[in-house]
Amino acid sequence: MNTSYIKLNAKKHLVKCHFKCFLVSILPYVTIVLLGVLNYYLYFMLKDIDFSFFYLKPSYAVYLRATLFTLSICLSLILWRVTNIFTNNYYYLKSRKGDITYFSSIKHLSFKNFCTLLTTDILKLYLSVAWGALYFAPCVSVVATLYYYWNSDEFSRNIALILVISAFILFLIGSFFLFVTLKRYSMCYPIVCETDEKDSLIILQKSIEIMNGKCLNFAFYNISFWGWVLSCFLVLPIFYVLPYKQMSKYSYYNFATRKKVQEETQQKPIVFYIQRRKEV
Repeated sequence: MNTSYIKLNAKKHLVKCHFKCFLVSILPYVTIVLLGVLNYYLYFMLKDIDFSFFYLKPSYAVYLRATLFTLSICLSLILWRVTNIFTNNYYYLKSRKGDITYFSSIKHLSFKNFCTLLTTDILKLYLSVAWGALYFAPCVSVVATLYYYWNSDEFSRNIALILVISAFILFLIGSFFLFVTLKRYSMCYPIVCETDEKDSLIILQKSIEIMNGKCLNFAFYNISFWGWVLSCFLVLPIFYVLPYKQMSKYSYYNFATRKKVQEETQQKPIVFYIQRRKEV
């Protein structure tokens, strides 16, 4: 798969609208930062509120503070996912329609699609935890052995060093396999936007079908942006990197799905039409 062509296609969609796309890309980050600050001040505000004014016992006031703060965190996460969904929906439509605006892209997303994306995110979270437990199990076993051996009387620095190195290598291997495996579910957003599917399990299945045989390629495709991501610590490159990386994901999706259609059309038989030559 020609990843250079995909990146060039992503840059083409960002021509003359790079700053606008940057504002859309940074919206989820701004949202989570603002909500984090609000929850920080809410924590101290709840701590200072005297609930005895409401005729509550001190023991009940503790539970009430914890409940309100937990609800605030849950609502903050939902709002953050809302902005993330809107951003992904905008970039998907931008990769298909160059003249789409942010507010008009929101109109294309129905409430059912929005609920489907939230449900899919929850399923992806559970799948991530399950795959993580599988791939990091060897590393956890070695760390547990090291912890047990560290407190025993037969402690040896050489054996401890071997266990530490083994745990580190297993952690790197598990992280890589987890990173590649989770790419199977990376196309759920565009599938919902394109097919209007409501079943989250079917969406995950379609994403797996699209990424079948492409997970490793897509993983290295994402790794190729790590240099750009590290350059964001210099602040200025972030204006270029955020829109570019986001658009590249949907450019990859468009290329992957279009290639599948081309393969099906290539299998059709070639028909030759023979016409009799007219005599003069």
